[in-house]
Amino acid sequence: MNQFVDFYKKHNISPVRQNISDFQNHFLRRKSLYRELGLIDSGFANANILEIGPGSGYNSIITALYDFKSYVLVEPNTRGYNDMLKLFEEQKIDVKNIRFINDYAENIEFDEKFDIVLCEGLLPGLDNKTNLLKTLSEQVKAGGVLAITTVDEVSIFLDIVRRFIGNLLIHDVDSFERKVEILSKAFQSHLEQLSGSSRPIEDWVADVLINPASSKPKDYFSIEDAINYFNEEFYYYNSSPNIFTNIHWYKNEEQEPKKYNHNYLTQFFEKRHVLLLQKMDVSTREPEKNRELLKQCSKFININLELEKGADMYQCIEDAISSLEAIKLNFNDDALALVFNEIIEILRKPSIERVSESKHFASSFGKGQQYISFIKAD
Repeated sequence: MNQFVDFYKKHNISPVRQNISDFQNHFLRRKSLYRELGLIDSGFANANILEIGPGSGYNSIITALYDFKSYVLVEPNTRGYNDMLKLFEEQKIDVKNIRFINDYAENIEFDEKFDIVLCEGLLPGLDNKTNLLKTLSEQVKAGGVLAITTVDEVSIFLDIVRRFIGNLLIHDVDSFERKVEILSKAFQSHLEQLSGSSRPIEDWVADVLINPASSKPKDYFSIEDAINYFNEEFYYYNSSPNIFTNIHWYKNEEQEPKKYNHNYLTQFFEKRHVLLLQKMDVSTREPEKNRELLKQCSKFININLELEKGADMYQCIEDAISSLEAIKLNFNDDALALVFNEIIEILRKPSIERVSESKHFASSFGKGQQYISFIKAD
């Protein structure tokens, strides 16, 4: 079951549009991401590529400009699928070696393995990932690259804080369209301060602040989850943002994927906290402190879930404030305290104006979605 797709189909939306009026900038951003993941131009040359969940195709039109052998795009949301076909036509993309499929990837029997498999913004949000993970693993040929995205309770935390506040602002509103209108007005100033953001505010609100699939912690898929799942057959390759280092000499490097990946898994436990704020530099600290941070972030997310289920609003606000105070103590950082203190003030007296005019909160986002690539062992 894909709750994202269910939500999109229910409201006949595909809230993953991007502003590509400056196409050159869009092109360079995407190439930069691929470069960070180790997918350089020559890696696409004569490659067979599979992309699962391309949405409306805004990123796919960049991939389609590479000199590949074949490109298969699988999108289960009919609205997104149709929007993608239209976009490829509008951008005059040559589709002679491209195949579009409107279905779930798990339902398809592919004729061949792929050199590159892309799956962006999809795994977090699935309440049953088993079949898709199996499909992803099986469709990469030996030596091929798999690129996916991950999200966890720490990296998504500030988005959930916005969602919690948004729930307070729309608690007595029934219309989906009206909810989007109110939250767009409240959070427009926030998104404008998110460097590099190219999504319309209405899409961001629908997908992040209203979509039920965006707020269920049991469905997240973290860097830890990804490494653990692909541990037996894949080597960690690269990530964006890249919080890892490898100072091992190649002659002493572990050759089994699981042993090789252990270095990155250990680092993740020490560096997980840097996902909380986009502007936070990479540092290490005791894994126990990060376990406590994860616990408190999860607690806040569950408070938000209780609010969405109809729990007493005032009790949820007090519980949320207690959780925020605990995270402040976990960090003991002045810059973070300014952000959290402003959030607490808003929670005590929520309004569109207070959210929109916030200073420290409006400019603070987590590292949200991480991109991570793996190489399949020979």
